[in-house]
Amino acid sequence: MVRTDKVRSIILIVILAVTVLYALYDMQQSGILLKTREPEGEARSREGILRYKKVLEADPNDYKALWYLSSCHSELGLLLEERERESKGHILKAIEYARRAIAVKEDGFEGHLYLAEALGISLKNEGPNERVKFVREVKKEAERAVELNPDHYRGHLMLGIWHRKVYDASWVEKKLANIFLGGLPEASLVKAEEFLKRSAELKPNFPKTHYELGLVYRDTGKRELALREFEKVVTCPITNIKEEEVLDESIRQIRRLKKKVKR
Repeated sequence: MVRTDKVRSIILIVILAVTVLYALYDMQQSGILLKTREPEGEARSREGILRYKKVLEADPNDYKALWYLSSCHSELGLLLEERERESKGHILKAIEYARRAIAVKEDGFEGHLYLAEALGISLKNEGPNERVKFVREVKKEAERAVELNPDHYRGHLMLGIWHRKVYDASWVEKKLANIFLGGLPEASLVKAEEFLKRSAELKPNFPKTHYELGLVYRDTGKRELALREFEKVVTCPITNIKEEEVLDESIRQIRRLKKKVKR
């Protein structure tokens, strides 16, 4: 009898454990599970800022310190999006440090890369009028980064995103661009696909690249290819809260696409 009770207890524990695991998995799939990587990423960026500010105190023209500070401030600007004023302050500093890096070493790809990234992030906080003013500079800096280092995945990724977003620009933004810039630069989903595929070749396990490529395929009616790219996101390592958001959105896209295929 005692043995039977022990067996029952073990079975109940196993059932409970499996139930909890399934519940956690479902919460993760639904985006309900709490994001735990944000404080870690924030702490890493703040630590980097403190370390490289000390480097700049010794040498205000240290190129690596300048572009690294730009990178850290950009990351904080992204991680702290919900704290709008603080986020915007970090992005402005990221732009400043990147410009200083370029002034020190124009032929260094990192300065151009992180200037393009910081300018691209800043567009989210601006109205249509300001966005159209920056859009040319983002492209120019990303192209220069790729020219200087064609084997770095991030420049290709930025250009792919640029082509997709400019192609999808709103009517208001296009009209403003016609007034202030003589029109938006030419953009196409074909170019977006080319740059994103090259970025994926250079760094196969980066979730943002597969997510963006999935959006391009979705918007061009290539549902099977889109589904494949969104599913690749699920297999990629996730290292920060922004990548978790990409993962959550990819899962939503997978569900929508599978429903459409069933119809």
